[in-house]
Amino acid sequence: MRRSFRIVLLALWVVVATLALGRWWMLRPETFPTLPDALWQSVMARFDPGCCEDVADVEALVVLVTAFVVVLAVTVLGWLFWRRLRPA
Repeated sequence: MRRSFRIVLLALWVVVATLALGRWWMLRPETFPTLPDALWQSVMARFDPGCCEDVADVEALVVLVTAFVVVLAVTVLGWLFWRRLRPA
């Protein structure tokens, strides 16, 4: 029971933190570094958006995927740091 609770709590943390970071990035894009133009061109070539709404959808997808990767990396680093500090 305790292990499943931790897994659910961790999954909830990743989802909420990803959505919060993605929302912050979409509302305040100047606070984050811009992604390289080559990446955007590659993504746009792959999805081939037809209109401005499709471009906004692709942008939201890239933001959410990037936010997920950042949250996951920070979570794993925090977990490793926690395990390192915790006495054996």
